[in-house]
Amino acid sequence: MTTPHPILDSESLIRFVDPRLVGRKGQISPFVLSLREFPNGDQEDYVSLMRRDFKGYQPSRNASPIKCAQGYTVMNAGECRALQCPDSYALALEPKPTKKYPAHAGMYVFHNGDVVKGEYLDRGYQELLKMIVNISSYHPF
Repeated sequence: MTTPHPILDSESLIRFVDPRLVGRKGQISPFVLSLREFPNGDQEDYVSLMRRDFKGYQPSRNASPIKCAQGYTVMNAGECRALQCPDSYALALEPKPTKKYPAHAGMYVFHNGDVVKGEYLDRGYQELLKMIVNISSYHPF
């Protein structure tokens, strides 16, 4: 494991995209940022991201943890933090480096102070996901 370095506002974050979440004209579905529930019942509690250019990390098919990824979205950390979240929502960006992926990061969403987990369907949460997608750009491989 590597030592986490704070995510700077100037950093670009990427999310690899499953091809089913990209429209014909390259528009990204907000579901690209959705959390999921795993078959064993565990609930995901953060959106997995990568820090573009962190320690030389560059997105590519080979550098993606999602083997079927057809591309990735790019968002600016400072713009994410500056979003006017719907009432009672907040988000946080944290480094989550691993030995294999030292550029790994996580986006946590909080509702009324509690971390959002799993398949969360609240309207405010869906609005926040749309806001994040709207400040993101899609880059196919």
